[in-house]
Amino acid sequence: METLWNSGAQLSFDWYTTAPLNYDVWLLNVRFNGTDRGLDRELPAISGTAVGRSSGRTTIGFAGSGNYRVAIEGCDLGGGHTCRQGWTNPLYLSL
Repeated sequence: METLWNSGAQLSFDWYTTAPLNYDVWLLNVRFNGTDRGLDRELPAISGTAVGRSSGRTTIGFAGSGNYRVAIEGCDLGGGHTCRQGWTNPLYLSL
């Protein structure tokens, strides 16, 4: 489950438990009006922070009114990224 909401100049993005699957890092893919605007993130899973191994929360800059497409992918590290489950279904938001 993913949620995205406007909180001023930031958009907050939550993803809920992927248990029993857990990951070393999360890739956040963001498109604004169909193009890459430099909003993508790589988020390491760190115990006791907003980004854990099976859920997380992050914010991205608000690029302005328009259409956002957001997807997330969990990956394991060790000689590169191993992302076996693939990207989530994208979340679309028009602001």
